Amino acid sequence: MPLPQISRPPLSAQASAPRLLFVSYSHADMAEFGATFIKYLILKLRGQPDLGYRESDIFFDQNRLKAGQFWDETIQAALEQAGALIFLVSHNSLFSRYCMEREVGTAVQRGIPVIPVILNACPWDEQPLPGDRQGRTLGKVGALPKDSQFALLPVKNWPDAESAWDATVDQIVEALRVPPTPAPTPTPGPARRSG
Repeated sequence: MPLPQISRPPLSAQASAPRLLFVSYSHADMAEFGATFIKYLILKLRGQPDLGYRESDIFFDQNRLKAGQFWDETIQAALEQAGALIFLVSHNSLFSRYCMEREVGTAVQRGIPVIPVILNACPWDEQPLPGDRQGRTLGKVGALPKDSQFALLPVKNWPDAESAWDATVDQIVEALRVPPTPAPTPTPGPARRSG
């Protein structure tokens, strides 16, 4: 099930650029959702070596920010190398200016695909997508996880967390397999005569 993309860099730029899977989340969601999601994602990537992503290609600040680093600069540098941003969506992450403006907004401005993963019921779909020149909302981006009927079902609402995370990482891998869409080429207008 391909996910709608906001925009992507041209193929030539993607092929040569390093790729990270950048995970954006609220620290308030770490205990209940964040650590478990990362474990499932790592296990899924280990089983899919043809995808080209390794555990070291996941940027999750809990495993990447070290003592003595300037955390904002480190996060922004990681976003420069991101092939996709996985946004763990909750009322906490939506309320976080840093998540929304510095991470999601920066990704949108740079044309990095954003994959929202809805953790719990919250007014996510009507939130403005920061940095989007067309003024779209987060609800215009294909979100996960989808149940067996292809209906969006927040992780918290699944009968069990294991099924929710398994479906989520399967669907993320499927989205990452979608070939990149090249940037549109402007079409020349009719020739004008001068004079």
